[in-house]
Amino acid sequence: MSSVPSASGSGASAPFPLAALGPILDAINAPVNTLLLHTIWCSFLVPVAVALLLSTSRNWKAYVFVTNFCAVLLGLAFGAMTIYYQKQSIALQPVNTKFLLATTCLYFFIPICTQAILLFRVIAVYPPRFLSWARRALIYGTFGALLVARFVNSILDFHKTAQMIENTNDFAVAIESAWTLPYVKVELVLQLAHNVLASTLFLVRLREGGALRTKKGGQASIFTSGERNSYASRLRGLFWIAAFNFVFPVVLNITVIVFLFRDPNPLHGIDVVVVNVYVDIICVLLATAWCSGAYWGGGSTVIGGGQAESSEERPVQSMSTAAFSPPSPRISHVQFDVEMGEVTK
Repeated sequence: MSSVPSASGSGASAPFPLAALGPILDAINAPVNTLLLHTIWCSFLVPVAVALLLSTSRNWKAYVFVTNFCAVLLGLAFGAMTIYYQKQSIALQPVNTKFLLATTCLYFFIPICTQAILLFRVIAVYPPRFLSWARRALIYGTFGALLVARFVNSILDFHKTAQMIENTNDFAVAIESAWTLPYVKVELVLQLAHNVLASTLFLVRLREGGALRTKKGGQASIFTSGERNSYASRLRGLFWIAAFNFVFPVVLNITVIVFLFRDPNPLHGIDVVVVNVYVDIICVLLATAWCSGAYWGGGSTVIGGGQAESSEERPVQSMSTAAFSPPSPRISHVQFDVEMGEVTK
């Protein structure tokens, strides 16, 4: 009678203890989570960069378009560098300290460079040459003070974080420690003030320009593919302008501040900050797509009724969406005139 070999015999392998998986999963949980976040958002930026790259030559002549393209490239560079670091971290491979410092530098200064593009949008609707000295100083002096304060604060924050990275030789521990620094709180508050100021000025200007008024009888009228859709198209356009100018950036910024002051786990807040970096890039791109340039030539503005008004007498700000080739006749590719309240193809 043959005997069945026992599992405890010398030929059987010992089962892997499941309890040992806990520390391993805890160790790779944060890197995998961050890796997925950056991969997802970079997958959004790649088609955006390709679409901008294939845009028309007219768009490439606009400084707002070029700066937005550079912001997208910076976001892709930051994402690629962070993905590489997280991959090395999961594989327990060392990463050069200079590489970590470069990644940290991008992390601190991308939001400032991206949100500085909003200043071009404000210039388009509040041209300095047509403002009084006091109003010019109030609007652009405030923006200048905010940008300088944010730049100085980010330099101090980067310097302190760089010291932590060099002293601890652990990038993750240094970032978690830097989360408690007062510079982070100052940056988030200044960033919120910057977003609110830029968005409020722009939306107030739209309201002053009568964006939803249909003017007839010798006044500016709406030129779209159908008169019955003109009001709806303008309302839809203003909804998206308001959403990408104000709602998404400000709400997400407030969420980061809540995490900073209320959540004891820094990993949760850091994940939201990572999302905030990419959302800023995309929202600024969409917000300034309606503000691709200002035209001050010697041409004329056609007004309903066949009259023409010289652009030298009344400056017209062209608030046009980014036009990709070949041009499309759809409503999404119309030009919105802030001053005259008209839409032209």
